[in-house]
Amino acid sequence: MSKNPSGPRIFLKTWSGKSTFEYHGTVKDGITLHYGKGHKNRLEIRGADILKAIAVFKGKEVSIGTHHSKPPVGSFGHWFQRNVTKTSVASYLGPIFIAEGYAERGSQPDLILFL
Repeated sequence: MSKNPSGPRIFLKTWSGKSTFEYHGTVKDGITLHYGKGHKNRLEIRGADILKAIAVFKGKEVSIGTHHSKPPVGSFGHWFQRNVTKTSVASYLGPIFIAEGYAERGSQPDLILFL
């Protein structure tokens, strides 16, 4: 997974800004998410899978797709749930992408622009 799995956790707000989560690692090396009530849920995501998703959407403005059970077809969340993990993680990955310089918020609140 990440090169420094016990490294410092970074705290961010979810895409909606209503909750917080923690992660450690990097997009490139892989991340471990800590989310949910008390940040007790944990999910590891390989860097290769994250970078593949970024490559698919590079240069595009798309819906972030944070809906847990039915993200819109064509959204980042829909693609990630179909290709990487069934767990809905778009609300966490979007802010990480922005923090690490891979994306920025799009022209509407539900859009993300991949750089």
